[in-house]
Amino acid sequence: MRPVRYDLRANRYVPFVQSFDLEGYDLTAPGAAPFFAAQIRSPQSVVVADDGPTEPVVNLPLVTTDDTGIRIMGVRTENGVPTTTIRLFIDQLAMKALPRTGEPGDDVRLVWDLQFASVSVVKGYLLFGDFLVLERATYT
Repeated sequence: MRPVRYDLRANRYVPFVQSFDLEGYDLTAPGAAPFFAAQIRSPQSVVVADDGPTEPVVNLPLVTTDDTGIRIMGVRTENGVPTTTIRLFIDQLAMKALPRTGEPGDDVRLVWDLQFASVSVVKGYLLFGDFLVLERATYT
């Protein structure tokens, strides 16, 4: 599996939602046993020592409800090829709590990645990139 760069942009004061289609996978099938994990970190904390990075600012585990995390939304099949849709969700409180850097009002650059595995796929990185937190005028 070769990871793909996919930069994300999220407004600080609203929930974040992003969906992805994984073509060729039916992760709802019995025995599929999918594993997903995503984390958002500050770029400076990605590698700070030989023992690995510091704690992430957001953990996104696999969930089955509308909680902060990664949810398998369903599968569709076209021409015999299954496609599973997954959704990343970060609630409004977690978005507001993301760190701030630079001057007041500056957007914040973080980094993120998504790991994936199933019974037929060895664990690896599926997606990675920047996670840009956009500061906006409306605070609710």
